[in-house]
Amino acid sequence: MDRPLQGTEMVLPVSLALLKKAKLSLPLPDYAFYECHWDWGQKRSKLMAVRKADLYRSFSGEDGRGGRIYGHWVQMLPAEARKYLTFRNQHSVELDYSSMQLALLYHLHGIPMPQGELYEIPGTRWSREACKAVLRISVGSSSKTQTVKSLANELLAQRSKATKADELYEAFWGHHAAVRPHGTGSDAPWEELQAVEAKIALKVLCCLAQLNIPAVPIHDSFIVPAKYEAECHESMRKGFADYAPGISVMIKSSGENKK
Repeated sequence: MDRPLQGTEMVLPVSLALLKKAKLSLPLPDYAFYECHWDWGQKRSKLMAVRKADLYRSFSGEDGRGGRIYGHWVQMLPAEARKYLTFRNQHSVELDYSSMQLALLYHLHGIPMPQGELYEIPGTRWSREACKAVLRISVGSSSKTQTVKSLANELLAQRSKATKADELYEAFWGHHAAVRPHGTGSDAPWEELQAVEAKIALKVLCCLAQLNIPAVPIHDSFIVPAKYEAECHESMRKGFADYAPGISVMIKSSGENKK
């Protein structure tokens, strides 16, 4: 949407200015890593194919649907490359919300979350990754049929039996029946979830900008200079609490970014 920035969106140019001053760079660990990410056809690095530096919200359809923050070249990097990012030659750290979308589903339904690990289904051997796949595909699909079909392909990629897709779907949403999507006439919930996710991200950026801390938002995670890990953690805690009071969510730190 082409409109003036509103509310917490006003932080986007401020955050972008902080990033430009932070002199971000991506020193690669060795030649093998460089070669692995080289585009032989285009004769250029896949990692540096896009070096745009911007921050903007991207909506789907009418204003207010979706609204995630995009535009910065760091967001295009694969996770295995992001951990080498530096701010003024100083190491970075990436902090992310654990089980954020599932936690937000409970919040949007006004239902307390169950205790324990959300991606563990009692009485089954399904892996955390398999359960995360169910949620990720479900929130982007408008029906169980569509979800199971995509999930079958995901299971094949994880070297599991595609025929187990329906069983996995029922096991996961049976455990989280209170927030199960795909009811009669229901739409895919991803737009509503992403809208709340984006509002939380903007709030976090506001908190960090007040502390003059540069940060790259990547949906439910933030990359900051490693020395500001504690400040980022607290900003993320506040940002989530503002939009989902009473819902507890873990914040994880990717230690690989810190040397």
